[in-house]
Amino acid sequence: MPTKRPNISGHRRATDDYIHSRAGVYRCRYHIVLVTKYRRRILIGSVGSALHEILKSVAEDQHFRILACEIGDADHVHIFIELAPGHVLTDILKHLKGRTARRLFNRFPVLRQTVNQRHLWSPSYFVATVGVVTEATIRAYIANQHADTEEPEHS
Repeated sequence: MPTKRPNISGHRRATDDYIHSRAGVYRCRYHIVLVTKYRRRILIGSVGSALHEILKSVAEDQHFRILACEIGDADHVHIFIELAPGHVLTDILKHLKGRTARRLFNRFPVLRQTVNQRHLWSPSYFVATVGVVTEATIRAYIANQHADTEEPEHS
């Protein structure tokens, strides 16, 4: 039986930038950078346009949102995404890299000669979380939790 994918179909309130679902409230955003194998400058013209189209299709199929997407120097792509907490980021990366490579190779057979036959993307990637609160704020908040739970001294 196939597993149910998390959905980003919760609603947003006008007063905040969080998604409110039946199970909770969240805002899980990531900045991803994918680099072509050997930094080949192939993401230009119709290949770049097709990449954008394919990325949107993958996002729709996997139930996550692409908030921004730009190709840099024709050899890498920056993708800003929002996921539901139940998604596994490495699975999303596999879908992004695998499906884009397969579909681009099918649409542009000459790409196979330009890159290493089967590999469009470098095996590595960059990912950073994107939040509304700084690390220092979170550390201070956690550190102050203990102070609030101490029992008052009795005289």
